[in-house]
Amino acid sequence: MGVERELKLEGRAEDLRKLLVDPAVADGLKGRPTRRRLAATYYDTPEGTLRRELGMSLRVRKEGRRWVQAVKREPTGDGVLLARDEWEVQVAGEAPEPARFTDPELADLVQAATGRELVAIVRTDIRRETVDLGWTDEHGRSAVVNLALDQGRIEADGRAEEVSELELELVEGDPACLYALALRCAELAPVRFVTQSKWQRGVRLHDRLVPQPVKAERPELAADANIETVMVAAFGAALRQWVGNEAAVLDGRDPEGIHQMRVALRRLRSLLTVFKDLIPPAQRKSLSGELRTVVKALGPARDLDVFEAELLAPVLAARAGEPSLSALHELATSARARAYDEAHAMVASRDYGRTLLRLSAWLAMRGWRVGADAAGADQLAMPATQAAA
Repeated sequence: MGVERELKLEGRAEDLRKLLVDPAVADGLKGRPTRRRLAATYYDTPEGTLRRELGMSLRVRKEGRRWVQAVKREPTGDGVLLARDEWEVQVAGEAPEPARFTDPELADLVQAATGRELVAIVRTDIRRETVDLGWTDEHGRSAVVNLALDQGRIEADGRAEEVSELELELVEGDPACLYALALRCAELAPVRFVTQSKWQRGVRLHDRLVPQPVKAERPELAADANIETVMVAAFGAALRQWVGNEAAVLDGRDPEGIHQMRVALRRLRSLLTVFKDLIPPAQRKSLSGELRTVVKALGPARDLDVFEAELLAPVLAARAGEPSLSALHELATSARARAYDEAHAMVASRDYGRTLLRLSAWLAMRGWRVGADAAGADQLAMPATQAAA
């Protein structure tokens, strides 16, 4: 068993390939990239027991002459970092052999899968180039990061999606380096951050799922939690809500997606104010300003959603057939389409990706500690109930 920690960057193949030869990255490469084709099949019961009840994927992949079976839990983490438990074992061929896993943590999966029909749910055909990179960030923190450039397809239930992404997986060292490296990549090429695994994308194709809006969650807090624990929980919940609504915003069919993303962004800005005495002013001002830019870009689409649904629709129903109202409706529909195009462009933009990554890194690395003195450290350790009062 191991734990994967990775960031995924999506972009055009030529742009991703440029990252591997840019001096900022190439100087730290440990050798030349190795190339291989990875054909994988993901299995589940016809009822979807593994993915729906256990939150796990079961994959068999051909790696050279070997067949490797892997189980992964659904990715977790705040923001763009994907972290998940992973188990691997070699098998005889393409057919899954769940009984080969002996780890007690997989007992439920083995019981659910052994002796039952397992069907192919998702197939991927990927051409991968991999190379390790030694990376040191501006603060002297170092790590070894595996770079994997993936080009190929995900197929499920007669539908397909193209894959063009660069995975940055932490091999050893400080996780902060992953964020620093990803930020550097975002400066070098037009990329966006991917927050779903290939398996999750395949399941969406297979189940023909329409992305659903994600509402705010209530963080679970222990009675003796200190202020910093509350900060991490509150910021993490809002960040997950933000990222969780990306797919619904880009899909565009449910206006609640844009609404809930704006809610998450406003919550994050409010939290920066709530905890302002614990956050260096320059950090707070910079992060809040970047979040405000995204909120403003989503605003026109939300305003027109509300105008059409809550203001215009009742009037149209009451005065059906009135030419001036029909003209207004056409005008509003056209304006809404343009506003959605602008919202989609923002979410796909480099600036948006940098803002998301910066906030994710700031939370993961507890950025508010930078430059904190002893008094500040004592404040962070104060019981939250005392601080709230």
